[in-house]
Amino acid sequence: MKEEKMVYTEDEQVVRIWDAENVRQAMNRLSYYLSDSDGRRAVNELWVTEPDHRRTASLGVNTGYYKGIGEVARHLVLDKNERLYENLRARAEAEPSIAVNNLNLGYGCADFLTSTTPVIKISDDGRYAQYMGYYLGFTTEGKADQTAESFLLFGRVMADLVKEDDGWKIWHLTYAHDHSVEVASNYADFPVKGWPEPISDRFGTPTEERTVYDGFFGWEFCATDMPKEKYVTYTDKQGYGPDSDIGRPYYER
Repeated sequence: MKEEKMVYTEDEQVVRIWDAENVRQAMNRLSYYLSDSDGRRAVNELWVTEPDHRRTASLGVNTGYYKGIGEVARHLVLDKNERLYENLRARAEAEPSIAVNNLNLGYGCADFLTSTTPVIKISDDGRYAQYMGYYLGFTTEGKADQTAESFLLFGRVMADLVKEDDGWKIWHLTYAHDHSVEVASNYADFPVKGWPEPISDRFGTPTEERTVYDGFFGWEFCATDMPKEKYVTYTDKQGYGPDSDIGRPYYER
């Protein structure tokens, strides 16, 4: 049976083009805010605001899901600030001239996160969007002994966005982290399997702990997890939230 494709008026096509562009801009702003360690601004400006959406919002990491906007904020804001303060206190203990205050939060630390090669699909009903890109970046933490830990970051970013009254908002976001490589190390020296993951502690303690993504075995699911060609409207199963197929092997899907 031949599948009937949606037909849009010229005005509707223009709206959908701008929808895709605005989704891209929302995700680009997310990269800027997280690179600036400003998770609070990301949550306040980019995440959903309607009560039902806030209740079902999520943030996925390799080891589980933060569920609900409060838990999303706990990880992006509180967990991040706690790590920065812990680092700052250690720096101040070694160098008393460094004050432990908000002004110095992030002293000697740097993050940079990008989202490249995006694939964006707008649902047929125009209410939802799916986004997939690849993130490349780095993270650096200066230490009290004047050394620094610096890693290059690689992974996928996937998101469900919903069109609220004030524009496109992030609803479900999942970072599928492939691996981290220490700066100045030889990529060829790392094993194919059993790769040491030096930043796994930064995944925190999700609300629901389970394997969402495996950096080795996850590659086989890349095409399956991409935004679907047939995207009539949002469904939990094909989305990127806790009830989706992300991280599930084929026999569970």
